[in-house]
Amino acid sequence: DLTTNANDFQHQSGAYELNLMVGDALLQNGFSWKIKDTIQLSFHEESAADKDHSSFYSAKPEIIHQFRADEKRPPTIVSLVFSAVTLLPLLVLLILWVTLGFNLSGLPLGLSPLGFHISHGAVFALMFFYWKYLDMFQTIRYLALVSIPLFLFGHRLLATLAARR
Repeated sequence: DLTTNANDFQHQSGAYELNLMVGDALLQNGFSWKIKDTIQLSFHEESAADKDHSSFYSAKPEIIHQFRADEKRPPTIVSLVFSAVTLLPLLVLLILWVTLGFNLSGLPLGLSPLGFHISHGAVFALMFFYWKYLDMFQTIRYLALVSIPLFLFGHRLLATLAARR
């Protein structure tokens, strides 16, 4: 009864050749015996496998990708309020500094403090450019260049401050 094995033959009725092949991993050449020249097999039911097999290599329908709809953004006023709340502590700090008065007498003058503050500002600027334009690997390359003078000027500045005390 071949009705249970019809899937093995993909429901293809017709003439088949029956061969017995014997082989092993240790045998250099396997054996093949032809048992019967032609065997007629017929499968009673025509299934969808014939249709699938015939259209297996035909052109498939085009896949059209549909992007997800954009998420709804909050109103602009909400973004502005949260930005103001975020910047409020900086404003309070600046107001308190003005009311207390700046004490810049302890700040050493010279090339080391100036270089340190400029390179420190360059690192902050680099973080802004990373946020807006750069990827992580570009930022790391630039940071490696900026961190060398930052380290050298910072070390010199701290050595100057330690020598004063």
